[in-house]
Amino acid sequence: TRMEHSPESSPRKPMTKPSKEEEELDENDFPEVDGAIIIPRDYSRDGNIPRFHEECPSSVRQRDIREEDYKKTIRTLNEFFAEAETMTFKTFLEGCFGCLSMFSLFLCYDSQYKKIIQQMDLFLASENDKIYRPHGLEILNPLFNGLLEIEIRVLESQKEISERK
Repeated sequence: TRMEHSPESSPRKPMTKPSKEEEELDENDFPEVDGAIIIPRDYSRDGNIPRFHEECPSSVRQRDIREEDYKKTIRTLNEFFAEAETMTFKTFLEGCFGCLSMFSLFLCYDSQYKKIIQQMDLFLASENDKIYRPHGLEILNPLFNGLLEIEIRVLESQKEISERK
């Protein structure tokens, strides 16, 4: 038998006014979740090339990190991924020779993609040392979570940082 649903039989949740915290949360703001600030991937452009939102979350701004520094970091990460995903004659040949050698070529030769990812690791280490760790944050490589998001780990609370100074 088919069950009929009438408006009286299905419970509806009454519409409620958003809480004050929800109103204050900007649609471009990324809250802290389990000790991390999550920056989602931006699929609005080319969805094949990893690209992340450049808006600076309030959680980052509250730690006295300049918005320009944050945007520069994310923009540079986006540029690394765009460069790594660019198809050139060299990357085409790498793929062909890799396939012909049953990918044993890559045991003794780093691909263009791998070289760029290594550069990105060095860049992130440098940015973390200069900008983010002194403020109790650390940006993790997006490769660690499948390029779905950038995780900014919260290392110290703001209270701990102010006590240290």
